[in-house]
Amino acid sequence: MLSELLNSYLDAMAGLVAKWVGVIDKFIGDAVMVFFGDRDGESIQTETEKCVLMALEMQQQMSLLRQRWADNGLPGDLRMRIGINTGYCTLGNFGSEKRMDYTIIGGQVNAASRLEHLAPPGGILISGSTYLLVKDKVECLPRGSVALKGIHHELETYEVIRQRDENSVCAYLDETERGFQLRSVHFDKSTASRIEREELRLACQRILQLIDL
Repeated sequence: MLSELLNSYLDAMAGLVAKWVGVIDKFIGDAVMVFFGDRDGESIQTETEKCVLMALEMQQQMSLLRQRWADNGLPGDLRMRIGINTGYCTLGNFGSEKRMDYTIIGGQVNAASRLEHLAPPGGILISGSTYLLVKDKVECLPRGSVALKGIHHELETYEVIRQRDENSVCAYLDETERGFQLRSVHFDKSTASRIEREELRLACQRILQLIDL
């Protein structure tokens, strides 16, 4: 059962990476490490936009997978986290004489990994450098500055909500007082109900966590 679930998930994600012309660096258990920007002739902005739009489609695909798994009697409540960072990295063949891997390394890679761990279940968390390149393509909510292990300065973070639409309106309220958090997000009518349901679920989880404390 586990192998069937994992392989169907990895196969779907790999298909989307190919569609958006990214590069799969490696599979790490149930994680997929992907990078863009190794091709000549493509701007950093274009490659970053493709990466973020791919991430949105991955989350959409994950929703379809959950439904399929539930219909087949498999766990249908799994969520995926995605972290994205943009910066200069070292790319090349690394390894031993007997085995070499074409891979990407550097502090910017570590930052992306840390962002993935901080992302909410089912969410996409991006760095400020990524946000500056995609803010005209996607709607995001600011998530504040974070100090990441191995990173010498704090990173501004943003949660990607959806692809920007000319007719859409995005406004938010995020207030925290005495340990309670109130967050309200408003979009156009086509997505309001979905967002409200998700916000209600997160609010209930927060209240339960406070009760547990």
